[in-house]
Amino acid sequence: MKPCELLPDSTHQALGITGQPKPRQITRVTWCDWRVRKDSAADSYTISVGYYPAPGLKDLRTVTAGV
Repeated sequence: MKPCELLPDSTHQALGITGQPKPRQITRVTWCDWRVRKDSAADSYTISVGYYPAPGLKDLRTVTAGV
């Protein structure tokens, strides 16, 4: 699975994505980051999608910054 192919170009404008996806790999996890830039850096954010080939959904954890 290629995470950078999960968000088609047709959805980028609706989500506010600017620029190209940035693939990366950490250990065996493949990621893709899309940047959403707003007028101020404080309002900008990144959408990240990761593919974990080994664990199941019960093994995943989520982290929300600033909450």
